[in-house]
Amino acid sequence: MKELEARIIVPLEQTGTRFKLVVIGFMVLIAAMFYAWFYQITYGLSVTGLSQPVPWGIYIINFVFFISISIAGTLISGILRLLKQDWANPITRIAETVTIVAVIVAFLNILFDIGRPQRLFNMFFYGQSTSPFVWDTIVIVVYLLASAAYVYFPMVPDMARLAGKVPKRRFIYRLLSNGYTGTEAQKKELHKIIFTLAIIVTATVLMVHTVLSWVFGLMIAQPGWHDAIMGPYFISGALITGLPILIIIAAIYRKAYNLEKWITDEMFQKMAKLLLVLILIYMYMFLAETLTADYTVTADREPISHAIWFGQFAWITWPIVIIGFFVPIIVLTFKRTRTYRNILIVSGILFIAMWAKRFIIVVPGLTRYLLPYQDGIYIPSWVEWALTFGSMALFGLIFAIFTKLFPIISIWEVEEMDEFKEGDG
Repeated sequence: MKELEARIIVPLEQTGTRFKLVVIGFMVLIAAMFYAWFYQITYGLSVTGLSQPVPWGIYIINFVFFISISIAGTLISGILRLLKQDWANPITRIAETVTIVAVIVAFLNILFDIGRPQRLFNMFFYGQSTSPFVWDTIVIVVYLLASAAYVYFPMVPDMARLAGKVPKRRFIYRLLSNGYTGTEAQKKELHKIIFTLAIIVTATVLMVHTVLSWVFGLMIAQPGWHDAIMGPYFISGALITGLPILIIIAAIYRKAYNLEKWITDEMFQKMAKLLLVLILIYMYMFLAETLTADYTVTADREPISHAIWFGQFAWITWPIVIIGFFVPIIVLTFKRTRTYRNILIVSGILFIAMWAKRFIIVVPGLTRYLLPYQDGIYIPSWVEWALTFGSMALFGLIFAIFTKLFPIISIWEVEEMDEFKEGDG
């Protein structure tokens, strides 16, 4: 365990050239994002590709996408912890951090979408309790607070451990450790708190994605969205959005910090098998939604279905289905093709495919009055793209800064896992 401590302490005390260059790259994109945001606030949403009848575009797509990413933390750190799957312990901190950072960036995209940020106060002061938008706001705030607590409490033992080993941050680590000394009573209490938080966060994440789906599904007059399957469909889609991001981030930090001994190939194999199961579940939901909507297509749904599969949006739909879903299923099914490198490639494919799938969910349904007669119904402007790439850069920057302030692996949980294995052996 001293070896793991040394590997974790080095990046906390030293900053290499590659890290600085990555941070500079992120900051350039973030600067462009703030310029575009100021430009949008100054001249209004007319500088975007949004209009009537397409008032929702990339910003809402990003919001749904980042909220979906956040489920990775709950899946790995919450659900697997409740199921006592200790193999995931080395990446629980990465997963927990992904959750809270993704929620923050998702909330930022709501501010982009409403045009003038101060309009958000209208939601709190004048929002109707019967509105799914109000429900969504409430559960996201609860989710953020619960996720913050879920990040903090598992860090307490490591803060106490590192307080005497990282002099530059002794004060902050001691403050965050809150007097933790590692007694049996404290360990027992900590496990109880973490277990309770895992239940709360797991329940909250199910509420978040269900309520988010209701924002779409409860719009009765909106064909393409009004569907009873939207709740489980959104949750299953979120699972195969978040897990690939977690796999990519874990691979990056495994390579950057030489953590191959703890973030192992076997761990990636288990995540890949889990990802395969989740893709198959999502494909079942996708088939159910498509068959229900398109087999006995109604007059208001027909132009939307045609546009998605054979019209303006077909160039997005078919690559999603063939490359984004079937290729990963084939690659991950067979042991020979389920290599570490291919798992990363599949994760990258799913990252792009699931963002594009949100586009297909959000945009075509809003264009029904123009279909099938008009092309170029919604074309995002440079402002929207700047805010999109800036959002992704902000996600990367916050995560990178976190790893320079706090250990990226939960040392005490890995230690407990090793002790259990030795005792069991």
